[in-house]
Amino acid sequence: MPQGENRLDLLPDAPETWRAALTSVLGVAGALPVGWLVAALNHEPLGRWASGDWDGASLPLLDREILGRALHVSPHPLPALLLWLVFAGLALLLPLTLLRSRGVVAPDASGSADIRDAGVRLGAAWATLTPSALFALAVGTALSGPGARTAATLGTAALALLGLSAAAWWAWQRARPQNETQDAEATLAGTLSSSLTAGATGVAASLLITLLGARTEPLGLAALAGTLLLVGLYGHSRLSVWLGAAGLSLTALWGLDLPPSPGEEGFWTPLLRVSPALVGLAGALRAAQWRARHPHTPPLAWLAGLCGAVLVLGLGTGDSTLLLLLTLALSGVAWLAHRSSALAPDLRGTLYWGALPGLLLGGFLIARAVGGGAHASRLLLVGSLAAALTALLTARQAQGGREKLGQAKLGQRIAEAGGLVLLALALTFMARPAQFAPALA
Repeated sequence: MPQGENRLDLLPDAPETWRAALTSVLGVAGALPVGWLVAALNHEPLGRWASGDWDGASLPLLDREILGRALHVSPHPLPALLLWLVFAGLALLLPLTLLRSRGVVAPDASGSADIRDAGVRLGAAWATLTPSALFALAVGTALSGPGARTAATLGTAALALLGLSAAAWWAWQRARPQNETQDAEATLAGTLSSSLTAGATGVAASLLITLLGARTEPLGLAALAGTLLLVGLYGHSRLSVWLGAAGLSLTALWGLDLPPSPGEEGFWTPLLRVSPALVGLAGALRAAQWRARHPHTPPLAWLAGLCGAVLVLGLGTGDSTLLLLLTLALSGVAWLAHRSSALAPDLRGTLYWGALPGLLLGGFLIARAVGGGAHASRLLLVGSLAAALTALLTARQAQGGREKLGQAKLGQRIAEAGGLVLLALALTFMARPAQFAPALA
């Protein structure tokens, strides 16, 4: 900008028309990668699929050979990845240009120097995410071929991921509010930041699945679902938040069904099983933190509880000592959430419900191991007693914010009932070989 030029002179005469035109341009920019992919697939011989001559086990459109030819990544992945790296750089020009020019865009009705129009923000997210998703698909397809994972190809993909991550980091720096009263996530800069983060996460998930194999698919899809959850939070879309939470819950349950690899030992398989649950737990806590400032955000305490239970099932079914430590840790989290007054109420409730199902389930699993006599020491029942007492002493925290729905006592009754049953079982097994009735009494 020349010296002395007034920035207000750069503003359009009709801001509403200008924003509508910008929304249309962003929509077309996001549709271009989709149109290119459809055209590329249209040039592939899909007559076998159209005639029904396929086994039905998998969609031909998802076949690596067809995708490799359509995306031009086979049979030479390295030159193709270099071209896709150029494509990723060109795709970044749009969001980075919008971020650089956000100080001279037309003010909205609130007088902000940044755009808060929902249509512009949705178009910006669409135009940023579609090329990122196409690039992630190309990277995964290129690296999944036989002999494609060389130092050169992996370095090219890592360079692209580093560029996307750097762009996302710079976008978050630009989206930082000037004062504490501003809400950066409700602006165009915040939308672009979350979209760039989503793109980088998609590429990282594609690389992770390619390098670690199909057994990391639940973790990769959990990362994408978590990204959708974050986009829903920053874009103030309840539908995206619900879809992201549903995806996180399904991937957490899917991770439990992960079979061990032949010859694999140690902690790797249990870690892969619970990794989607850890992503879901992080997403639920982020949503609770967000809800403290945006009450319209859907509560996701149920997601935290589901992931906490999956965490116990995935890590504690093999080793009784690890199950004991995990149960004691969750009991400590529930107690701290109940006693701490420094945390926001929504965050305290999500932490508590994230720990309560897991600690009760861990206590029941410990009691089952001791009661079954599977060479389990009765000292393990300390975990069951700690879980039962924690549930009983913190039951009021389970009320959450349900007063308006007439369900204030439901959560408290669940915690008390679970704690009482678990306490009775723990005392029964500790009193062995005494008679069952006196011990239960």
